[in-house]
Amino acid sequence: MADINRIFFQTRTVVYGVVILFAVLELALAAAVTNWTNTTFQSGYFAFAAFAIATSILTLLTLPVMYFFSAKRKGAIVSMIAIEFGWTAFLWILWLAVASTAASFQWLGTDSCSDFVRSSTRAACNESKAITAFGFLTWIPLMFYNIFLLSLIIRHQMRGTSLWNGYISDTDFNTGSSVHHNQTAPHAFNVEPKPAGSPAAPLAGVAPQYPPTQQSAQPNYTTAQAPAPQQAGSPYPQV
Repeated sequence: MADINRIFFQTRTVVYGVVILFAVLELALAAAVTNWTNTTFQSGYFAFAAFAIATSILTLLTLPVMYFFSAKRKGAIVSMIAIEFGWTAFLWILWLAVASTAASFQWLGTDSCSDFVRSSTRAACNESKAITAFGFLTWIPLMFYNIFLLSLIIRHQMRGTSLWNGYISDTDFNTGSSVHHNQTAPHAFNVEPKPAGSPAAPLAGVAPQYPPTQQSAQPNYTTAQAPAPQQAGSPYPQV
């Protein structure tokens, strides 16, 4: 049986790394195109280049933070599975829009950048084509990862376990249970064997109980009082 945990976390690491790398390249390309428009036309910018810059910055500000918190900070809200799924879905929609907007842009009515005579214009046209390519290349792994995560959520939901409120790093995707890595097992008492006949040591925090002291029975001596002597009657009549 495949280890879904290992496959999922390896896929997540690869996707995050690829997306962050492509976002850096996309940011550089879009900045170069915007710099060309500002230099050539003295002002203004292309909408697809500005859109690519904003999406790249948003990706670079969020994905590294989400990955760091899921690895180092247990219980962070950005590590929740619901947040992870929702945000990655939002990002791949943005990247699809960036690629589509850049692909639909027409450079003076031509699709071939080699038609331009000026080298700077030809370079800017090629950079816009690269923006389109990296936009699609960033969209594909993000969408794949998002669908993979959704399939695991649905799989465990059908088994009666909801993963929406769980955390990425604390969830066992094989069983759907939550694993808390930062909990420490309670320490057991180390009880050393005692030789027979030796008194047992009292437990810490428990006061020893002693049997009540029995008072020695004292004999109860009672002094018997002798009956008062009766006056003997005289045999002779008193006058």
